[in-house]
Amino acid sequence: MAEIKHSCQLRISTLGPPSVGLQKSGSKILAIACRDRRIHQPAGPAGHGGGMTTTTEYCLTQTEVDKGYQEMMKRGQNGECTYESFNLAGGKLDAVMLCKTGEGDARMTMNGTVTPTTSDFTATMAMKFADAPEGTMTFTAKHERLGDCPAK
Repeated sequence: MAEIKHSCQLRISTLGPPSVGLQKSGSKILAIACRDRRIHQPAGPAGHGGGMTTTTEYCLTQTEVDKGYQEMMKRGQNGECTYESFNLAGGKLDAVMLCKTGEGDARMTMNGTVTPTTSDFTATMAMKFADAPEGTMTFTAKHERLGDCPAK
């Protein structure tokens, strides 16, 4: 176990590094809640609310792989993010990420499984914004390597 700034704990098993190549990433919002009221809307024409799914493909480069799983899990997050904890022992993900943006702060817990070619986890994000009520959002995310990146 290695110490990182602010006495946070970082634990990584001997799991191999992520695999370079074309990746598919998908997420589905399970629930959104603001303060004491629960909002759970199916995705509509506007494409927001509980039930919304997104899928993207991207090329994971060697440079990104060299930064490790911690940086990969920050992909798509807005603002400056750090970890309160990050445990990847035995391919089981147990992490807490803190993000600061111009709009406010977020604390996200992540639990699931990770291999060099896939990941499958559930996350709950508690958000605190200056001009909106506090809220939480729970979502699932899956990543998988599809193959080599297309030639440029």
